Formats: sequence, structure tokens, C-alpha cells
Amino acid sequence: MTRVMIFVDGSWLYRSLPQLAQTCGKDGYVIDYGKLPGTLGDELAKRLGRTDTDIVRTHLFGSYPSNYDEQDEPVARGTTDFFNLLREEFHYEVDLFAVDFGGNRIRPRDRDPDHPFEPREKCVDVALATSLVYYATVPHAYDVAIVVIGDRDYTPALQQVRRLGKRVAVASIKGCCARELADPVDRERVKDVDIIWLNDLADVLELRYESVLRECQSPHHQGDRRVPTTYRPRKSRPFYCDDCRRAFAEQRRATELLLSAAPHDAGGGEEAQGGDVAGKVDKLFLEHGYGFARAEDGRQYFFHRTEVQNDAWPNLAVGDQVSFTIRTLPVHNKAGRAVDVRKPSTDQHAPGSGPGVSEVGG
Repeated sequence: MTRVMIFVDGSWLYRSLPQLAQTCGKDGYVIDYGKLPGTLGDELAKRLGRTDTDIVRTHLFGSYPSNYDEQDEPVARGTTDFFNLLREEFHYEVDLFAVDFGGNRIRPRDRDPDHPFEPREKCVDVALATSLVYYATVPHAYDVAIVVIGDRDYTPALQQVRRLGKRVAVASIKGCCARELADPVDRERVKDVDIIWLNDLADVLELRYESVLRECQSPHHQGDRRVPTTYRPRKSRPFYCDDCRRAFAEQRRATELLLSAAPHDAGGGEEAQGGDVAGKVDKLFLEHGYGFARAEDGRQYFFHRTEVQNDAWPNLAVGDQVSFTIRTLPVHNKAGRAVDVRKPSTDQHAPGSGPGVSEVGG
């Protein structure tokens, strides 16, 4: 059995994807990283004339943004999610290094074109070369290394690996590969088989969003739970259909709008020291899971359905007498926060007798 390790310069590969898309004539081309190791292994087997290759490990080396403009939090989170995907779904070994953006925007198109700032990535190539050579010295770690690279700086490391008796295969992208690596004569003696061009494998490696049936796990789903979708949820993550995701997004927007009147525990109002308060349900939003109670002194308090005791939430209606504990006091025309909301046992409505959503105001 020929043991194979794959070493991917993730930063170079990301930068080179537009070139791959251009040569393939496919705008927005995306690689399916789940297919990458197996496809490279198959190509290596063809070049070696063997079928007994075993991909024992796939390493990817990349970077992530730090100290960036707060507007780019979604972009940074997307980067982190991608690397977590590689670890969790495809079992990559991922080594990451921070890039300091000095408070600037992450994407070049979002920065002032006259601003001289350019982020400097460090350590990715050094880390890949170090791991490549290190595992070459570990007995039985690998027999052949597939390196997905394009920079000539890796030449000394590749030469050293071959001196240690290991074989090397280079996978790269036309137009993004140093001539020392692409040289068919291999004057620098950096590889043992013909180069693997990802351009030739683009169709196989393309990420395709094929429609499949998945079961929506939203408790509020209506109709057949098995729906066609191209979305691929992460392992151990629930799947929600498009309709339920839109409904949740609308609910969240409505909640954020109404909660602008209610401070969080950590800020806004002054912390109260407990004590029961009597009042009435003033506004109720059953569909969204929260409401407002008005105390006898006229001040208003927000409460969440999880704070309603004795399973009384489904029976709650506007105008019901309640008692509750004040968590946060109202401040600056913003409602306070109520917890431990209770109905008197004698004041019960049949389930669903109250309105689903009351009028806002009044």
C-alpha cells in the first residue's frame, strides 16, 4: 500500500481560483474540497501505475483576518466557518495564521483605493514546508507527498523531501504556477511524476449544488417535512427549509425591532433587587414567543415565553392578571425586563383563547 499525504497551500489556492475559473470559462467557480483529496489520489495512482494508494492525511495551511473593521464581522465569520467545515466534514488538518488588518476592511474592493494598506500574510508557506519535511522523516508517515502549490519558494523543501527518499507530486493551476515547478524536464528535481493540473480536473472538482430531499426540523414547519433543497447542512446541524428560515428571519427582525424598547440584562436599565410586582399582560406576541406586562405603577416590562411559569404561556391573553419579578428597571422610555412571570391559578383561559398577536401600542 502506497501511503499518501496531501499538503495544500490554502491561501495560494484561494488566490488562484479566479484564474482557474477563467481558464474553465466558469465565473464564480468553486472547488468541492470534499472531492479534492480523492481526486488527487486517483490522478497520482494513474501516474504511478498503481491502484493501492491510501490518502492517510490532508493538510491545509491558510490564514484568517484579525484586527479588522467591525463591518467585516460577517466576512471573518464566513472564513472561520469554512475552515471549520474542512475539519468537521472532510477531516482536514488545518493550520491557520492570523493576518493583522490594522482596523482596515478585509476585502480590497471595500478599502479606499488611495489607501496604501496591504495585508501581509506570514508563516503559511513556512508551516507547509516544515510539515512536509517533518513527516518525511517520520517512519511510515507517507511514501508520496502531493503538494498543491504554485510558488517557487517551495523548491528547497521539495528537493529535501526527495533526498529523504520520498516521492513528490505537484498539483497546480496553469497561469499560477512557477516555471520551476511546471518545467516538464524538471531541471530543479522537485517532482517524481508529471504535474497534476487542476485545470484538467476542474469539471470533476467543481462544487455542484444538486437538489436532494431533506427533512425540515423546524417545529413550526407546515406541510410535508421532506422538501427539495440544494443546501447541505453541516454534520450534527439541523436542517431548516427555505420557508422556515425566512419565517425565522422575519421573526428575528420583528423581535429586534420590538426589543429595541427592552434593554438586555447586561446594559440599559438599572439592575433590580428582585421582589414581586403585580400587573397585567399589556401586549402579547404568541407567534414570536414574548410579550409585555404593565405593572400597577404604569411601567412596562418585557418577558420571554421561557419566563412564564406553570406552562401558562399557551393560555396567556392580553389583560390577564400576572405577577412577576423585575430583573431590569425601565430606563429612557425603554421597557424593563421581567422574569418568573406567573398567573393566578383562578384566572385560566382555554388554550388558544387569547389573540395570537395583539395590537402594538395602547
